[in-house]
Amino acid sequence: MRTLIEYIRSCLCKHDWELLFNTDIMDGDKLFNSIKVYRCRKCGLAKRYKAR
Repeated sequence: MRTLIEYIRSCLCKHDWELLFNTDIMDGDKLFNSIKVYRCRKCGLAKRYKAR
């Protein structure tokens, strides 16, 4: 039930994203993976994005 309430709350929010973490994972000299975590300042919803 909590998941449903959080989903509905996130659908109604006009998100104001802030960057929490910007992590680069290196394999030797080359970039292996990049992870960015954003959080909405209004509702607290967090999103994680990976780039390879």
